[in-house]
Amino acid sequence: MGKVVGTKQVIKAIRSDKTKEVFLALDTDENLKDKILSECNKNDVKINYIDTKKELGEQFGIGINAATAAILI
Repeated sequence: MGKVVGTKQVIKAIRSDKTKEVFLALDTDENLKDKILSECNKNDVKINYIDTKKELGEQFGIGINAATAAILI
């Protein structure tokens, strides 16, 4: 299983039906959150919430904060 990190990559994966589940940091900008939630709802993708962008980045093994990430099919 692969993974992607970052808004553009996650949206691209959702639209390509390659996403198993999405992770979204609760401290993400509201406009960005709405965009991700909309795509997930349209494509019936499970959403998991993480408290902070820092925590999400750490969980996905990157050295920077991340607003969103996804596990691929």
